[in-house]
Amino acid sequence: MADQRVRDVQGATGLFADQPSRIKNMVTVNTSPIAQAVVGGVLLENVFGLDAANSREREVYRANRRQAVEGLEARFGNCEGVSWNTPAGGFFVRVTVPFTVDDDLLELSARRFGVLWTPMAHFYGAEAEPRNLRTDGDREPDEGDQLLRLESVSKRYGRGDWILRDVDVEAPAGEVVAFAGGNGSGKSTLLRIAVGLSRPTRGTVAARPPVVGYVPDRFSPNERMSATGYLAHMGRVRGLTTAVASARAGRLLDRLALVGGKDAPLRSLSKGNAQKVALAQALLVEPGLLVLDEPWSGLDADAHGVLAEIMTEVAASGGTVVFTDHRESVTRARATRTYLVARGRVSLRGPEAPVTERRPASDVVLTAGRDGRVPVDLAWEQLDGVLAVSRDTTGVRVRVGRESVDALLFTALQHGWSVERVNEATPDHYRAPDVATNGDMR
Repeated sequence: MADQRVRDVQGATGLFADQPSRIKNMVTVNTSPIAQAVVGGVLLENVFGLDAANSREREVYRANRRQAVEGLEARFGNCEGVSWNTPAGGFFVRVTVPFTVDDDLLELSARRFGVLWTPMAHFYGAEAEPRNLRTDGDREPDEGDQLLRLESVSKRYGRGDWILRDVDVEAPAGEVVAFAGGNGSGKSTLLRIAVGLSRPTRGTVAARPPVVGYVPDRFSPNERMSATGYLAHMGRVRGLTTAVASARAGRLLDRLALVGGKDAPLRSLSKGNAQKVALAQALLVEPGLLVLDEPWSGLDADAHGVLAEIMTEVAASGGTVVFTDHRESVTRARATRTYLVARGRVSLRGPEAPVTERRPASDVVLTAGRDGRVPVDLAWEQLDGVLAVSRDTTGVRVRVGRESVDALLFTALQHGWSVERVNEATPDHYRAPDVATNGDMR
């Protein structure tokens, strides 16, 4: 009915959609029976009076409307070409700006400034003024919005043992925070609480950024849907248009070098490539909090470097990155702060020791086998004790803790590599790996 033309009480002709929008810019249709029952119960409680039933909500709407209009006046009151209405009800404000607004501009506004609005073309199609938008009435974000903070969090299921006890964690904006611990220590449970997928038995998540990207430790979708189809759907769920979601999905999958085809069914992808799709869905909308549970598991060597770059980019843009890993070498290389998780307790690890105080390490140089062919590259970064990796066309150089040299050599020989030399990595030429270059030593 929205596009039907009607005549108002003054005799002017226009779209039916204009009439209710002048009263309140929010119309609900097709209410479900259970919702009708809830509304009926509310009316009974308030002696069939909507004024009494909606008193609290009206105050919230008035405050939001006042904040929106006052904010526009303060910032754009003297700006030529910018105007807006003051709605009689609700808090949606229609704004006219001196340029065309569309979905691409909306994506830029959300990604760069954290500001959401809706082009009026979404409501009126081709008849809409291309310079009109509708604000969404949200408050402005502050610095605290990008902080993750858990206070006295404890978790157990039923009357079972405590998985987490009295956990206090703070992950500020701009940092990469690691949770290190063995299998079964409670790391994954802690992350699920952090992103809101599980509630603490005690304590609270006192602060969490509004936009969260989450990659679980296992992503094994048994779906006929393709990677691009899945990501387009997830983008729509998160408020993107199909075109914007599909374009962003394509760029992410290209960057992550998805193997198997963007149009292949998800259930046909390998574990590593399914993990790339999971990472892409977490990045469809730029996250204020990116949470990664054992993110390097199953990824190929090239994707390791891309993941490190992405983590650095999210933190550099003011977001918070949280990840888990059981290897000390990885948390040392990637994180700006590390929490240790053991027996349900979480403690902040002290600052890293100076380079000259770090444990002894060795440089292992591996080359092609006797037949001259370079063996298939391995995910060296996932092996215990590995501190850094450098690759070239002839082989690979791995810096590894002294206690893990034998295990590394055994793995290399099993996979067809030849050992050219093993040297002691003395402190005077030790360099920590660069997280943006996948740990290359240069």
